[in-house]
Amino acid sequence: MGSETAAFLAFSATAVTIIFLLVFLIIVVGMAKNRFLQSLRSGSQQIKRGGGLVLILVGAWLVILAIWAELFAQLFPD
Repeated sequence: MGSETAAFLAFSATAVTIIFLLVFLIIVVGMAKNRFLQSLRSGSQQIKRGGGLVLILVGAWLVILAIWAELFAQLFPD
């Protein structure tokens, strides 16, 4: 075999290997994404409730700050 043939075969083997690896990675990432989305969808109700609880707590804190603003201003002076 000539050096051109050997170089072509080495290049071809490398290209085929890279293509197979990339296809494999694309499939694995796609499957992982689907599993992640399924788990996220199944837990979305708890996520919504948790987010709602956080919003309620922040809103209550802001109301408390508004009601007792002068007291907090004395506790935390400039």
